[in-house]
Amino acid sequence: AHNFITKLPAEMGDLRLLKDLSIAGNQVRVPNQQVLDSGMDFVLEYLYSLAQSEERGELLLDGMSFADFPTEVIEIKNLVHLSVCSNQIRTIPESINKLITLQRLFVSDNRIEYLPENLINIEALVILEADKNRLSGLPKRFGFLPDVEVLVLSRNNFSIVPLELGYLKKLRVLEMEGNQLLYPFNVLFARGFKHVFNFL
Repeated sequence: AHNFITKLPAEMGDLRLLKDLSIAGNQVRVPNQQVLDSGMDFVLEYLYSLAQSEERGELLLDGMSFADFPTEVIEIKNLVHLSVCSNQIRTIPESINKLITLQRLFVSDNRIEYLPENLINIEALVILEADKNRLSGLPKRFGFLPDVEVLVLSRNNFSIVPLELGYLKKLRVLEMEGNQLLYPFNVLFARGFKHVFNFL
């Protein structure tokens, strides 16, 4: 308590028997206040996940009641798989483009209205699942991502399929059910993926 601590070290996640911790009088930003308010077990689990993420290349933060994207994630090196599903996140920061090794991004079941333009700089991206959000479009030049194979955009606010998806040469799965798609997209999806892709 009463120091200059702004970040709890991820290694604290190994202290599985820790029951009480006083950080009063500090300005701790990592983990954020939502995590700190959720109890010691939750804090330790979160810190443990952060500590393991660089070694495993994977970070799962599903169902942690985040209202804001946890910006400390941006600093993790060699992250391949990131999942922040079933939270209450409204925006993803432009700085996500620092995760240049990211191949799988799962942001389903949040409140996201748009994806950051800098997402197109993550050229390693193969899978993006962003269903159950409030999206109505994609970043400009999204179609120029070279390796995207799976795109899940179901249950959003799309009225048309973004035409730039026609440039995704490796796209093999496109899910958009649960959107109020206008003609001809509603008809094309009824015929199957090949018809949609040929149209795009």
